[in-house]
Amino acid sequence: MNLHLLDSLDVTCKIVLVIAAPLLITAILLTYFSLINNKYINWLIDILINVPIIFPPIGIGFILVFLLSKNGYLGKILGVDIVFTFTGICIAAYITGIPFITRSIMAGKNSTINELCEAAYTLGQSRIRTFLLIVLPLLKNSIIQGLILAIGRIMGEVGITLMIGGNINGSTTTIALDIYNAVLDGENDKALILSSILFVFSVFLFYILRYIGNKTQNTL
Repeated sequence: MNLHLLDSLDVTCKIVLVIAAPLLITAILLTYFSLINNKYINWLIDILINVPIIFPPIGIGFILVFLLSKNGYLGKILGVDIVFTFTGICIAAYITGIPFITRSIMAGKNSTINELCEAAYTLGQSRIRTFLLIVLPLLKNSIIQGLILAIGRIMGEVGITLMIGGNINGSTTTIALDIYNAVLDGENDKALILSSILFVFSVFLFYILRYIGNKTQNTL
């Protein structure tokens, strides 16, 4: 296995490790705020978790470059150039994954959870305490499923990563971009190996999701 192949696998694995915690924290916070039942808050959350799915990735990538480059609005404020760096592709992965993990967690909410929350509020429990002790444990399987879905989507992301990462071998080239490069270079054997790795990993994630789904149904 050549060096570039190992590099892209290494970069992809590092991205997943770096953004797993931020994805979980953000998705859980968005879920908490969605329970407040404020139409303006829910409207904003809907935008945050749905627009990145609908809006073309290449467009999101351009906006990030426009904002985070050395001469961009945020780039000037931060005093750093995040474009074409590992930090940049982590941001791309974060934006890619947020809709999938958050939507999965929110899909796990049901009437039972709402009724338990109302009962807890009636007994004098705070929103935060109710969320931590009642809602989160009940959403545990949805949280795991959401994280798995987000990781699967992130591993196949190309558009945003290509724009903000620059496709630099050994630094910002992910396994998905390596497949793209291999096809362009006519290295079909390499593209086939990388695609096979993603396929095996996808099947593995699918069976985890299926196991969790069956476990959830059995507990109902």
